[in-house]
Amino acid sequence: MIGVGLGCVWFGWASTTFSQPVATGPTTTPTLLDFAPVSYFQDNCARCHGSYGQAYESGMAARYTDQELREKVDTMASGPAQAPLAGAALDAVLEYQKSLNASVPFVHLASVGEGATPTISGEVTPGAKVVVTVGDTRADATVDGHTWKVVWKESVDVKNVRVDVK
Repeated sequence: MIGVGLGCVWFGWASTTFSQPVATGPTTTPTLLDFAPVSYFQDNCARCHGSYGQAYESGMAARYTDQELREKVDTMASGPAQAPLAGAALDAVLEYQKSLNASVPFVHLASVGEGATPTISGEVTPGAKVVVTVGDTRADATVDGHTWKVVWKESVDVKNVRVDVK
């Protein structure tokens, strides 16, 4: 089980515990990312690369270093997509595209609500299963297309949130 990337890309069943609000990278402290990388792709990239990347050539990302791939995504976002990206948003879209190329599930935690019954939500590869754990309590998230959510029955400290995807 390996966690990779800013947008929480996971290989197989995997999980992460978020020590702060969330969007994880291999060497970064998780932080919430108020950006929707899968929706961005669908809205700005799918017209050329296919819905959920179906038109990607197998192994395409493996031909490039991470920096070269980042530059290609940046160029495409600013050019044909006409929807420039920067910083964490660019990183999240890059990780989503790498997951598409590797045919592995992608999960992104976008929101951990407040209050007595907070909603925890994000985006995921369509067809994937998302399980959220807070402390010792687990719940299956409802997945609708490429979004997921779960309504928790008590207040949540984001430091105790773990998201599993398969």
